Amino acid sequence: MKHNLDREHISIPVVILAGGQSNRLRLGNNLKWQLPFYSGCLPDENSHLDSYLYEPSDSSFDHLFVDDNAPPVICHKQNPTLLAFIIDRLKIQTNSIVINGPYTHDNALEAYNLLVIADLLPDFQGPLSGILTALHWAKKQGVPWVATVSCDTPFFPENLLQTLSNNILNDEEDSQKAAIAVYKQRTHPTFGLWSHELYEPLKHALEVDNNRAVNRWALQHAKKVNFDASDEREASSWGAKKIDPFFNINTLHDYKGALSHLT
Repeated sequence: MKHNLDREHISIPVVILAGGQSNRLRLGNNLKWQLPFYSGCLPDENSHLDSYLYEPSDSSFDHLFVDDNAPPVICHKQNPTLLAFIIDRLKIQTNSIVINGPYTHDNALEAYNLLVIADLLPDFQGPLSGILTALHWAKKQGVPWVATVSCDTPFFPENLLQTLSNNILNDEEDSQKAAIAVYKQRTHPTFGLWSHELYEPLKHALEVDNNRAVNRWALQHAKKVNFDASDEREASSWGAKKIDPFFNINTLHDYKGALSHLT
């Protein structure tokens, strides 16, 4: 297979997977990407996280332009959301950012002025459904490769896309159809680079085989790319000795821990 991967990683689109239900954060129908995420923000121990969510339709929101060639991102005038933080971290890696998430009554995701693509499959069927949606979008656009990142992992490496694409480009057999991140021997399949040729195999896995195990499916198709050096490289950015670049926010404890790296 000829990989058809552009050597300029900046041109590879990235889809942010923002369709999770935030059950462990107990946010009800609200999603974790709406949480405020800035230095000095620490939730009260006795407060429910719902009280910290931003409403993008509120007049306290305004346009913040990423750069001259990118669409504006809307976030809180004083303090950014978790999603805005992740978009800002992606803007140095790619010229094309898409959000995969649900269409809501308040059009919260549309407030970020980026293309929003809803899951192809109903009822929140997990991260593989988001990856399938990204692959379907790429196939329709005629884009040979698309990357994905999770919306709850704010400290992912700043060289994520470049490292993943270089590993595909340097494949001597020219046969790889995907690459996923690995850190300290743990795979992170939502952080991957995917050929749109995987759309049909993944669609079959979900609809026919009823396989929703993202790790298992990804390991069948993807090359593992090591990011063990990222904690050393990124440490100076957060004022800490080391940080797990794929630390994700699933609980109130995780959320407070992530915020502590910003202070």
